[in-house]
Amino acid sequence: MSRLFIFFLLIYALLVPMTSLEAQGSTLRGRVVDTRDSAITDAEIYVVKGEQRTLSDVKGNFRLAGVTGQLVLLGIRKVGYYPVADLVATNTSQEILVVLE
Repeated sequence: MSRLFIFFLLIYALLVPMTSLEAQGSTLRGRVVDTRDSAITDAEIYVVKGEQRTLSDVKGNFRLAGVTGQLVLLGIRKVGYYPVADLVATNTSQEILVVLE
């Protein structure tokens, strides 16, 4: 085999795993509460201009998987509350706390 072919094969082997990991994205976790710190059930959490979306559970917790990019604009809404938009870093393991009024 030529050295050039081996070189490109090595580059391909190194880049493919990084690309597939990047495509998987981050998972954001958090909690949605009201101004009295009571959990809000079934609040919609979504990536603005994206396809990822989820609902909060009975304890207000949510998990949003497959989020790509370093920063993402999250939208949070629930009937009876003012909607919220929050710019969030995807490279953190901290839980996101959202307070709806």
